[in-house]
Amino acid sequence: PAGDYVTPNSNTTSDGTIVKRFFHSWNSRDLNGMVAALGPNVWVRNPLLAQEISVPRDSFLGRLSRSLELFPDLHMQIGAIFAAGDPVAVEEVETATLTLTGRRYELPVACFFRIGADGLIAEVHNYWDSACHFSQLGIERDKLAELLGAPDAKIGR
Repeated sequence: PAGDYVTPNSNTTSDGTIVKRFFHSWNSRDLNGMVAALGPNVWVRNPLLAQEISVPRDSFLGRLSRSLELFPDLHMQIGAIFAAGDPVAVEEVETATLTLTGRRYELPVACFFRIGADGLIAEVHNYWDSACHFSQLGIERDKLAELLGAPDAKIGR
């Protein structure tokens, strides 16, 4: 199986390096390391959001902290990082237990990162089977989104 942060055949460009650092920080519970990998404003898209949003870097710390409170054993097992250009693509399997329900999920996730001119993460788009995710957790999408809290964000581009 692949290692936690990169497969042996992955390209290790600087774009891939910042993404690997971001995942390593997640798995190490290093909130400051996660935030340090982000640009000043990051465009985010995932199945929990109604649409793409822009989140200022300083708002991410609270959001990430809340995620780890709800999912204290969250782990992202990286299958592959493809960093031959823009965007950087990541295949991962995410596992975690939701403290509220005590139920655990295991879910394949596809992640796409765009790296800004400053060498930091400017966009994160994550995709997963949300029906499977919410079914495993025993919670509805809107309730989980509420628990995670709405970020201080600008909606749309």
